[in-house]
Amino acid sequence: MKSLNTKEIILIKTIISMTSAQNVTLKQLLEKMFCIKEKGRAAIIQTSECYSVLYLKNNLFDNEEVKKEECLAFLEVISLVKYLSQNLYIYFLPIHNKKDEGVYCIQDGFDHPEIVKDSIILNKQGEFTCRPQNIMDKDGNIIYKGVFLDKDTSLFLANHCNEVLLMTKQLKNEMSKIEEKTKKQIKWKWSSLLSVFMMLKFGIMMYFIWNELEHQNVNINTITASNAAMISNIDSVKIALGTLDILFMEKLPKKESTPKPLPKTGFFYGVDISHYNKDIVDKIDPSDSISFVICKATEGIHYRDSYFDYNWKRLKEKSIIRGAYHFYLVNVNPIKQANHYINVVKKWNPDDIMPIVDIEQHSISTSAKKKIKKAKLQSDLLLFLKHVEKNTKRKPMIYVSKRFADKYLLNEKFAKYPLWIADYKSKKAPTLPKTWRNVGYKIWQKSSNYHIKSTREDLDVFYGKLEDIYN
Repeated sequence: MKSLNTKEIILIKTIISMTSAQNVTLKQLLEKMFCIKEKGRAAIIQTSECYSVLYLKNNLFDNEEVKKEECLAFLEVISLVKYLSQNLYIYFLPIHNKKDEGVYCIQDGFDHPEIVKDSIILNKQGEFTCRPQNIMDKDGNIIYKGVFLDKDTSLFLANHCNEVLLMTKQLKNEMSKIEEKTKKQIKWKWSSLLSVFMMLKFGIMMYFIWNELEHQNVNINTITASNAAMISNIDSVKIALGTLDILFMEKLPKKESTPKPLPKTGFFYGVDISHYNKDIVDKIDPSDSISFVICKATEGIHYRDSYFDYNWKRLKEKSIIRGAYHFYLVNVNPIKQANHYINVVKKWNPDDIMPIVDIEQHSISTSAKKKIKKAKLQSDLLLFLKHVEKNTKRKPMIYVSKRFADKYLLNEKFAKYPLWIADYKSKKAPTLPKTWRNVGYKIWQKSSNYHIKSTREDLDVFYGKLEDIYN
């Protein structure tokens, strides 16, 4: 399990407590953990139109700083639940005998919401909403204002809001380990404080002894000896106090400033980014468990990602394995696209991930969709791949979804190129396109909602020896 902060530990304890006692849906969990009337929070999910809104009381919404904090806090809860689900600590179980309600109103103060004409009556107090932006009281005064959540969060909530959460034994075991570790740290801390207290007590006692001897005009040599002993003890106490922080630092777990040595074989996580993510590379630290980053370099024959040069340089400086991809445009000269890509990246080092071409539905322009010829698309893409391989001496990798590949990339010649598969629905392993079914995949884009310092990125997974990711 990843390193957890105090807030995440509390949230997980709440999940364990609720799921151990009874069957709990994601909706009920959110009502307990976040969407609380006293806190001024609520949410509404429209499953048919797949959008969701986070509502905040006017005083929270109108304060920009507070609004931002509340939105981030909600996304952190969702992100944690996603992390637990993706890593098989919890499961979602559909309720087969329960129909999709179409609209889910989430707050502990919403008792039996019902749709009346064009409005949703939320509770007995007559609070209602008739437009996504606001919730009103019975007199029509706005009491909550809404923030629309991103598409991926809305999709996640729509898919799982009415499903029961099942906790695995592994989650309980992991939390028991964390609690045991915390108890040991607290015990050692109190033990150290007690030692310091005893040293202080001894120093004070010696001081009073010396003071009493001085009062009785004891022999000067005796006074001097006692004085020296007292000063020595007081100095010892000062040293103990001064070095207490150092003692704690030596005993308690330190925050890693450099990545831990990676195992020879296992799961390694990465993200793919572009200029939309701005300087996200600077925010990656060892606690994020990111081993590699793939950044957009080019698109078509003219476009160059505005953050590519910065990302490419910073990844090298931070000793993070880096990769660069080209977004391929169908019906645009493949050789010119390949040359543009090569000229921008310029050089692939042996420890850089192989060249990558991204081809997907957006690669086909709206005007070309009806005119597209599969044979032409395939032959052009093969020309691109061969040209890149010839000029870089590296075999390129193809990023594609199963749906797109099964429609357009059925030529068996593509199977010789490694696959970076986009599949957000599978949990244990991706579903492979027909062309790569007997070959396998190299990288799996498992999620479109991974968070680095509350910024959303795509999460990628590589399994094997890390050095094998290069080729």
